[in-house]
Amino acid sequence: MDSHLANALLDELYTAFGQHSGRRVSHAKELMVFGSFRPTNAAGQLSTAWHLSSPDASVLVRFSNFSGIPTTPDTAPEASPRGIAVRFHQPGQPSTDVVAHTYDGFPAATPEEFLEFLEFLQATNASTTGQRTDALTDYLNRHPAARAFVETPPDPDTPYLHQRYYGVNTFVLIDQDDVGTPGRYRVQPVGTSADKSTDQPGLHSEQPQHNEDSDPDVRRHELEASLARGPSYLDLVFQLAAPDDDLLHGSTSWPHTGPDRRPEVVLGTLRLEAVVDDSLELNLAFDPTRVPAGIRASPDPMLATRAAVYARSYRRRHAATADPEVSSPAQPNPSTSPKSLGEKS
Repeated sequence: MDSHLANALLDELYTAFGQHSGRRVSHAKELMVFGSFRPTNAAGQLSTAWHLSSPDASVLVRFSNFSGIPTTPDTAPEASPRGIAVRFHQPGQPSTDVVAHTYDGFPAATPEEFLEFLEFLQATNASTTGQRTDALTDYLNRHPAARAFVETPPDPDTPYLHQRYYGVNTFVLIDQDDVGTPGRYRVQPVGTSADKSTDQPGLHSEQPQHNEDSDPDVRRHELEASLARGPSYLDLVFQLAAPDDDLLHGSTSWPHTGPDRRPEVVLGTLRLEAVVDDSLELNLAFDPTRVPAGIRASPDPMLATRAAVYARSYRRRHAATADPEVSSPAQPNPSTSPKSLGEKS
């Protein structure tokens, strides 16, 4: 991984959002939920990964807003796309992460294109309105993935539990015969599919009503109130790649509907139980390339870049030298409490 490129990407994000002590450079406003994961039989047939082929794992689930400014109101357009990150943990097993967001795709196919996209946004923000319009039109005409991202409306103002979260990059599930199945993750409300609305009755835990105009933290308060009444559930889904799908570029989505829709497998269900202490979320470094035996990351160049940027972001916000990418795993903790899940392994 080109360290100069990773640092340049991180610098551009800090230029866009500023530096906020102890906070992530993006998705700075977040909350963490403790729970468990129960895999399906189908998951165990696709992969020997410990969390997909064994009894319940403990999980920490981080919900977040896109903005790198921690005071951004939950209903502001800058909060979109929203994110989810899931850490799977079990004593004696290596931790593993799934990271996704509510936009189905990405504005760039390669790290170099993403840096160009960020630099363009900074340049157009500094221009006059007329120049910005002309430059924006020209740039988007040459970059269809960026156009799709910019022109997609913000997420609907619905609770975190009502959203679908799409994994950007491809992973390969490896079964007991060493046969690989490539695909992408998605996290969604239990009982829904990608071609059905999530606003159907009976599919979610009941959500309390809040005054969204006056509550900048409405998404947090909704989730806290819901979990106070009992657990909520989300499905982890794996969308299978077609033979001619590009496994190296996550900038475009694969069809979810119609005659070309890709097959999907429910890998298991996340049971969300309680919001945990805010200090825990700041001490975690999620990394989608942290995979156990039974799963292989694709050679998509964005994956290595994401891992490098996340590691550098962690070091900067903690003013530390330890690199979450390469630091030694913490010793297994016999407890399955939220605190034990917060280890950097």
